[in-house]
Amino acid sequence: MLWLKRCEKEIGSLGLGKHADPVILDRNLLTCKVDEVKTTQVLSTWLDGNQVRGAAP
Repeated sequence: MLWLKRCEKEIGSLGLGKHADPVILDRNLLTCKVDEVKTTQVLSTWLDGNQVRGAAP
């Protein structure tokens, strides 16, 4: 899909000069217990380099 939109150089992976819209969670979903995933909280959300929700980490 990124190739079709001709934006694979800007998005699709993390790197200097690329765009990212990350969220900061209160736990690591890869290491927490399965039962804890459903209670995971979003601490902050970032869009185009600007924080749009929550407190800065």
